[in-house]
Amino acid sequence: MNTHTDLDTQLMLRCKKGDQAAVASLFEKHHQNIFRFCYRTLMDTSDAQKIVHETFVEMCNPSPQCNPNKKVSTLLYTIASNLCMKKLKTDKYVRLTKIAEGEGHFLAENLSTSSPLASEVELDRQETAQKVMRALKLLEPSLRIPLILSRYHGLTNHDICDIVGCNTSEVQVIIRNAQVFVAQKIKPHRDS
Repeated sequence: MNTHTDLDTQLMLRCKKGDQAAVASLFEKHHQNIFRFCYRTLMDTSDAQKIVHETFVEMCNPSPQCNPNKKVSTLLYTIASNLCMKKLKTDKYVRLTKIAEGEGHFLAENLSTSSPLASEVELDRQETAQKVMRALKLLEPSLRIPLILSRYHGLTNHDICDIVGCNTSEVQVIIRNAQVFVAQKIKPHRDS
C-alpha cells in the first residue's frame, strides 16, 4: 500500500468517527472524480451532485464495514455506483436527454490555442464527445458503469470487480461488449 492510500484510509477511519476535517480532505481529493463518474452514468448534473453528496455521507456512516486493504477510491466508486444503479432503477425510464442539450462537455478536451484549425479541431472533439455520450446513454447501466470506470476513470479490472461485484473475466466481457456497442452506435455518425 502506498503512502497516499494509507493516508486516505486513516482519513476515512477518522471520517467514520465524525472528524469533519478528514471528511473535507477526502471530499477535496475525490469529489471531482466521483462527480464525473456520476454525471457520465446519470447524465444529469443535479442528480450527479446529489449522488456525490450521498456517497460521502454513506462513506462517513459508521455502520458499513470498510476493508482497510481496499483503496478509499474503490469504496467511493462502489458507493456511488450502487447509488447510481438505485437511481436508474427507481426511474420509470432513464432520463438522459440533457446530453442532447450540450451537457457532454466533460468528455471534450479543451484546446488552449485560438487558431482557426484549433477551433475546428475542438468543435470536432466536442461533437464526437456528444456522439459518444448519446451512445453511452443507450447502454444498460450494468454495461455503462464498468465502461465509464475503465475508460474515463482509469480503474483496473480488479478495482471494477470490487465495485460492481463480479469477477475479472466478466468485467472484461462487459467492457468489451460495451465498447463494441458504443462503436457501432457512433460509426454511422462518422460516415456522415
